[in-house]
Amino acid sequence: MTPETQPAAPIAVPIPVPFNAWAAQTNRLFYKNLDEPLRAFRTLGSADPLLPRAFAESLLRDNTVPPHVHEVGSGNFFFAREVLRNAPSLSAYRAHDFSSSSFDAYRETLPAQLSFNQCSALQVRQQIQEAGAHIVGVELLDDLSNEYWSRWAGTPVEMWMDIAVDPRLHLPARTSSERFKVGVQTDGDAHGTLPPLTAQLLSELIGTAQWETLNDYNPGLLKALHYGTRQFFPLELSSIFEKGWRMLPPEFRSTGEEILDAYRKQLETITENGQTIVHLPTAAIAMLWQCRDLARPAKIHFFDYGYERPEESPAAFMTFQGQVSTPVNFGILKTAAELMGYKVTLEKDREFIQRVTGEDTLILARVLGLDLHIFGEDAETTFLLHFFEEAARDLCPTAEVNESTIRGLRVRRSAVDAVAAELKREYSYRDGSFYFCAELA
Repeated sequence: MTPETQPAAPIAVPIPVPFNAWAAQTNRLFYKNLDEPLRAFRTLGSADPLLPRAFAESLLRDNTVPPHVHEVGSGNFFFAREVLRNAPSLSAYRAHDFSSSSFDAYRETLPAQLSFNQCSALQVRQQIQEAGAHIVGVELLDDLSNEYWSRWAGTPVEMWMDIAVDPRLHLPARTSSERFKVGVQTDGDAHGTLPPLTAQLLSELIGTAQWETLNDYNPGLLKALHYGTRQFFPLELSSIFEKGWRMLPPEFRSTGEEILDAYRKQLETITENGQTIVHLPTAAIAMLWQCRDLARPAKIHFFDYGYERPEESPAAFMTFQGQVSTPVNFGILKTAAELMGYKVTLEKDREFIQRVTGEDTLILARVLGLDLHIFGEDAETTFLLHFFEEAARDLCPTAEVNESTIRGLRVRRSAVDAVAAELKREYSYRDGSFYFCAELA
């Protein structure tokens, strides 16, 4: 092994980074490098057929002008397909995503009414001219930019995180055209040399365009990240104008200050130092500000998981395969939209489905207390299919019901009641997914 191909020393020293910048960069790199985004996920938008059915019915029922749907972050196009299956009369359905990789994978099988536009979420407003526009994002906001703040000794503090890389991951000083697997080196053609990836260099790359060179070191980098202890730094909340809202025009400032006042009140409810993270969905708020001049009527719909009040805030973030997702603070999002002049509807997604379709449903993965897991995960899946396969098919005849999908499917509440009675057990339901609608009438 020559000196220039020797693996660099493992990045063992944690790197403290502002978590909002880190999450934004890792997610961009994660989704850009997936050949088929969401292939490994069973999300609201990629598995649940009743949610798009309810959305389609609401479009047909509530509109006085022909609706034009703009879906942001279209993923594997499951949601779009199901909407168009249930509302084939829709004349226009446009999907927007910053990466075209998923569209390239599915384009030959997509409905004729669907067109695609490659742009980021904050560029979608420029694509919409018509009245009757409906912008919809399904598990979109949890991947967009957020702020992560808490309170310490009565002072607002920003969350940073100690980041480390699995020391088993080889990060050699090799050429940018070469690709490596974890611990395995392969040959390639030379096209410029990358310096060894050190803790200092990794820290310096955050927030720069060179961040994307990280994938040249090792495609397994994102999966090898470790998140250590949190750090907190006292800052003025107004610093958010120079970070998450830096792209917004000066006229946003007064409304933004009102939003921060409401956010500050949320932070004041925290009693334990740094124990609760209260998120500020800066990208979602920016989208709402950009869209407030849409031709009336217009609606913006978000389906996502999150919370209404700070005391309900779950984990600060979740990771999967290197991707970072963030629970949405729907309480502050509702306040922000109302300050901008929107009429807002906020309800649980199951409440939205029941209001539109009349079906009182529960997602099986969120049913607690049946204790089907006591024999192991595989056994639980077998029991779920045994008890609920027929109920899932009865509710959604077009649903794909098998071992990999059953947890994410809905059944009627009456079906869960019947199984609980049969097993002589009580159950509860872990709610957490919301429907948010901001309307310009």
